[in-house]
Amino acid sequence: MHIPKYQWLMPQPNTSCGFCDEVAVTSEFDKNFQLIADVIDNPELYPDGDYEYNPFNPITTEDLVFDIESLPNDGEYFTLYLGTQVIVLHCTTGISFTNYGNLWVVKCGTPSLFNARVRSFLIANIDPLLGTTTSLTGDTFTIEDVPAGSYIDDTVYALLTNINTVGASVAGMYLKNGFYNATTKQINYLHINDLVSDSMTIRTNVSLEAGKLYRIKYGYATVHNFDYAFAIIGYYAPPTAILIPNFSGGVLEFEFTPTITTVYQFGISFAPQDSTTAELAIDNISVRHLEYQTIQTLEVIDCDGLESEIDYATTVYNENILVELLEPVPSVFRLKITDSDDNIFYSRWYSVKEVDECSGLIKVNWTNNCKFSEVDYKNLPFDNELLLTGVKIKQALELHDNVDSINASGAKISIYKNTQASYELRLHPYLEDTQNTIERIFEHTYVSINNEEYNAIDVFQVTEIDLGVYTGRVDLLKKGTEIISSICCC
Repeated sequence: MHIPKYQWLMPQPNTSCGFCDEVAVTSEFDKNFQLIADVIDNPELYPDGDYEYNPFNPITTEDLVFDIESLPNDGEYFTLYLGTQVIVLHCTTGISFTNYGNLWVVKCGTPSLFNARVRSFLIANIDPLLGTTTSLTGDTFTIEDVPAGSYIDDTVYALLTNINTVGASVAGMYLKNGFYNATTKQINYLHINDLVSDSMTIRTNVSLEAGKLYRIKYGYATVHNFDYAFAIIGYYAPPTAILIPNFSGGVLEFEFTPTITTVYQFGISFAPQDSTTAELAIDNISVRHLEYQTIQTLEVIDCDGLESEIDYATTVYNENILVELLEPVPSVFRLKITDSDDNIFYSRWYSVKEVDECSGLIKVNWTNNCKFSEVDYKNLPFDNELLLTGVKIKQALELHDNVDSINASGAKISIYKNTQASYELRLHPYLEDTQNTIERIFEHTYVSINNEEYNAIDVFQVTEIDLGVYTGRVDLLKKGTEIISSICCC
């Protein structure tokens, strides 16, 4: 947790000289400020989501036995991961295969030819390569001497029956039009079947608790365009969006708060804009309880070093915490904040002034209509205030626009003029940490000086007058003083 910059409450300065700057607030000021909490490193809920291991059903014996009792439909397939070889056995028109390194995509003919073609392909190509022995008796396949570290993926069409020699897949893994790449530890897109859909779809199951916020992340890499859609089946389905190509690696993130405690199925699909050339890799699935640090204690320290807890209220918006102090603070104070991870950090020192003590001080208030750096004014609206030493100097009117003319007698006259009251604000010396905040004040949308609103027409100009000590000045236009004067006819 930390104090974001550019609000009235500033972190402890780098220098140990906390009293070198006289920075104050009025006693009437509603002391609201923002903290930013870090995400708590909760355990990963999706097992093996980094794909260090094949997520499909591991083959647990040396001899793999399974049946294909009914004829598959045209377009259906299953995948064998035998040792280092990935074999996609596809029921479709044509009898051929394509080999990409260790990936085999096999067209096994129409449904009536499927079983026989699967057998002949394995015998002719895989058995000599791996030393396995394939046989087919009726509807029952037997593959003997299966290498260790082999798997089956039959999650999409469930073509195989009477198969008792496999373990469970990871979190109910479901993959359509893709394969696991053991070399890169990724799920890769593969244009297997365009009869129904050429989208790659991944589904997984995770147990979640009601009322908790979860973040679901998919790491990806692609050089091609895909449309994608994410859904938590039956509960949540954001609209389809376009995946931004990112060869070096991007992340898709989604947040979800379940209403009941149960096992949820997460699904994401990627539709290629050109399936013949599309490449896509998914290299990580992560599901974590999204939880942020909280304030454990908030203490105020007076100028004698006495620490005491102070009443406060909080409004939380994700990692942003708006804090409101609910009781008076000492005339000189700083805050000590302890978060839920036992991290301790301090604000700088401030003095509190009553109205009759503000002579010679300039009251500056500022806020914004949206986020400014880390300060989230839109979702956590609040004003800032500081009492600074300086002087406001009246300048010549700012001339925004004008039109002159020469009348019939030869005199030059102004027939249109747009002017606004102009001032220069000069501030006394402050240390660098304070100046860093002061110069950003005038980039905010709303700035008032002694309760009158101004616009800065230039950046805050800083001059170093000693090592680490700075003065500053800025040109200001006073709101509400705009005048357009023009010659008119009555």
